[in-house]
Amino acid sequence: VAQNIVGQVVTTINRELLWRSDDYDAKVFRPVSFAPDAGTASSFYAVGILLAGALLTTARMNFAAQWGLVAGIGTMFVALCLTLVRSSMVGTLLGLGAVVTVGRRSMRTGIALGSLGLLVAMIEDPTGGTLTERFKAGFRVGEVVRSRGTQIEGIWWAATNFPTGMGIGRAGPGGGRYNEPEDNRYTFPPESYFVCITFETGVVGLGFVVTIFFVLLRHCMLAVLRVRDPDLHPLALAISVVLGAAILVSLVGPTLYAAPLSYLFWTLAGLLF
Repeated sequence: VAQNIVGQVVTTINRELLWRSDDYDAKVFRPVSFAPDAGTASSFYAVGILLAGALLTTARMNFAAQWGLVAGIGTMFVALCLTLVRSSMVGTLLGLGAVVTVGRRSMRTGIALGSLGLLVAMIEDPTGGTLTERFKAGFRVGEVVRSRGTQIEGIWWAATNFPTGMGIGRAGPGGGRYNEPEDNRYTFPPESYFVCITFETGVVGLGFVVTIFFVLLRHCMLAVLRVRDPDLHPLALAISVVLGAAILVSLVGPTLYAAPLSYLFWTLAGLLF
């Protein structure tokens, strides 16, 4: 009876309380989250960290509110690392770097984030080294090119083989549910948003997406440079770093095919305009 009870408890923990992946020999408890999987959760954490980091540059904010944001960033960053999603880790850190570089009162923000980084670095890796290795791998250019370089090749593959596209709903995380029988003959990297959009809508669709992204990035730069209001500038900066990070990660991930980034991206773009 005792063995049966223990077995049921372990099964429940594995099903409900652990971030899991068949590719890694690491199991870590998932933080409290509404996300059904690690990838979705990492998007929530990444956006939350970038928004909180940008809000640290707000002029009229008392000491307690500032350190409340820092504590929130630290908590979300630990949770982000436990998802083992490299693209979200890299996008988040690059976004925070942009906040410190472009944001006003960046010295205060940089000191707070630097102190927080040292504290997080002192926490022991709960995965026995897997997390540390995944985190470092995200910043090794050669390894990233080898593991994700096929995504760039996939854009050319999709444009060459399907210049007019195969139709909406045929790619992305849900593509397997809606594809046609003949699609089983094709194999292509599903991780890149650009590959997926080219496969679905062809060269014309890819051109539209690139144009939209270019316009958004242009408006991001204009908003950060021109907005003078001390309360609106941190908001413009926050939106800009989230949109920029999402576009960057789109090269290696189907970011706008899945929640929450699919909703947050276009909502924040509307607020930016």
